[in-house]
Amino acid sequence: MKTKNLFSVLFGIALLFLAFAPFVQAGDATLDFEANPSVTSMTINFGEIVDLTMDSSSNNNIPVSSEKLEAIQGSSVYPIMNWNEPGMHFGTTYLFFKDYALNSDFLGVGIYTLRFSAQTNTGTEFSELTLEILPVDTNAPVVEITSPQNGQSYSSVTTANFIVHDAEENLDSCSYSLNGAPNLQLYSCSEDVSNLIVGLVTPTGTNTLTVFANDTFGNIGSDTVIFEIDDIAPVITLNTPIIQTILLGTAYTELGATALDNVDGTWNLVSANIDSSNVNTNILGTYEVYYNVQDSVGNSAVEVTRIVNVVDSFDTNAPNIVIVFPVEGTIIYTQTIPLETNASFIVDDPENNLDSCSYSLDGGSILPISCSEGVLNLIALSSLSVGNHNLKVYAKDSFGNEASDLVNFKVEYSISLPDITAPHVIIDSPESITYTSQINSLDFHATDEPDNNLQFYWATNGTDTTLPEPCSGIVCSDTITELSSHEGSNTWTVFASDSAGNVGSASVIFEVNTTGQQPDTTAPIITALDPVDGEELEYCDVTLMVSLNEDGNVSYSLDGGANVTMDQVSSWIFESDELELEDQESYNVTFYATDLAGNTASKTIEFSIDEKDSSSSSSSHTGDSYWSSQFVDQPDSSSETGSTDAQQPINNELTWWEKFINWLCRLFGLEEAY
Repeated sequence: MKTKNLFSVLFGIALLFLAFAPFVQAGDATLDFEANPSVTSMTINFGEIVDLTMDSSSNNNIPVSSEKLEAIQGSSVYPIMNWNEPGMHFGTTYLFFKDYALNSDFLGVGIYTLRFSAQTNTGTEFSELTLEILPVDTNAPVVEITSPQNGQSYSSVTTANFIVHDAEENLDSCSYSLNGAPNLQLYSCSEDVSNLIVGLVTPTGTNTLTVFANDTFGNIGSDTVIFEIDDIAPVITLNTPIIQTILLGTAYTELGATALDNVDGTWNLVSANIDSSNVNTNILGTYEVYYNVQDSVGNSAVEVTRIVNVVDSFDTNAPNIVIVFPVEGTIIYTQTIPLETNASFIVDDPENNLDSCSYSLDGGSILPISCSEGVLNLIALSSLSVGNHNLKVYAKDSFGNEASDLVNFKVEYSISLPDITAPHVIIDSPESITYTSQINSLDFHATDEPDNNLQFYWATNGTDTTLPEPCSGIVCSDTITELSSHEGSNTWTVFASDSAGNVGSASVIFEVNTTGQQPDTTAPIITALDPVDGEELEYCDVTLMVSLNEDGNVSYSLDGGANVTMDQVSSWIFESDELELEDQESYNVTFYATDLAGNTASKTIEFSIDEKDSSSSSSSHTGDSYWSSQFVDQPDSSSETGSTDAQQPINNELTWWEKFINWLCRLFGLEEAY
């Protein structure tokens, strides 16, 4: 609607008409859109209101009359409003002004010509505008998310695609929400094309993505997809035996494997997942078969390898297995029900073909358990109730030979504390000395106080392990003859267990020296060659050089810094990299040496630097120049200046190389070679 300023404008126009009344004869009529008087057409939606302004003038003292507003569509004329008002009288002129709010509901959808007409002194005057009324859009845009797809699983999702269609072509904007987060407005979206969303961060598990599309009428369409992010790779399990043994010249048979995935479940690997191309059953040897697989979303499992041994004869002997705890007939007393404890067993395969172990408690499922030869293997038993139980442990080799051990035991509730004290083991021989012949027996004794419940003993030399032997009574002692020593250092350990599963042990370390050679216990000798202790150098680029009297390695520390390994440049001679040191400074260097027998030595020297002139500072004291300065005779400073002998070499004078060899001979107490 018009503001109060309109009346001021109208008043001004009236004054103009009065002023020029004697000169204006023709009447007129004007129709405008109040929102924009400069346009002659406008488009609105059905139900909206458009504000119109109308005015008319008549002169010669003839009033304005028959004012009317009507809408014309084709041959149809729709009256809107009639006034028949004379208007305001100014001198000989009549002026008519009117505002009108036209509701589009009155006309309906379509294109109309709006006509304002009035009867003036010159007859009927009129003015026309074009008004288009659009139908109301109540249909929301249609959204379709094309990726990710509903109900599908993916290893990762960082982008999404969607298509939006608005039949009325009134699409305004698009946005999206991931996992219930606030909507994020998209920079742009277009109809009937693939729109892209980037930068999605989708966590592992279930994700929900919703895309919204708004039209200019406020209608909102959306589409939602629910998808899974599965970034967990499947796990491959080889069918037993893990180590496959094939007789030379026979065909290779694939034992297969299974894959377990958190989403896809369990399935058998097919030939495309197995690479056995390396196996050649016509040649003795050890081969590898590789197993790889991906889940449905592309997560790759960790590659698993099967060892295939091609042999010329089969192992027909089953492994040896003994359950150490509990033993047959053991009663386990406990103050805690259900009981949780560890069973233990030892397994040994003389042919070293042990493949796998498993166990069954109280006749239940056979479960795999990791195991190694010659060590005490543990089985965690949980939820043991009061009463009788049995435990069966299996050991299988790569040839399919299987052995087992079965024990029956009982769990009883007791208010007294259980036995938690391990047996006490003492090795009587061998002793911690050096032997000149091989040792093939071990003597020991064990006690279990105060319970006196000794059960088993066994021993190992780090390579071989004896099978458990029964042991009972207050004191258990025996001689073990299944162990053999070797040249050098040996460590033998004896174990003893009691009926409560406690294990005690003792070890002895001894030397075997059958050659008669005494071990080297003498530290190496370090000789500083360049610089020597207390020397003042005239150059700053310094290469440290030392010698040893035997093979070994050398490092150095400059002024207490980190140890730096020196390079061996010749037999027993070692050099550092060139060091750029400061003039007018003193330095402290400690050399560390280790010979091949492990004996160590150290030597510390001090030296200083005082560059006398620029020429000396550019010289480095290494290589042939060092050896020349140390072993080639220099002119005798006491010789006369003009002496011929002082300036000419003597015929029998040694070269610097020959003098170096003589120096080495003297260093090691040998007769000079030249």
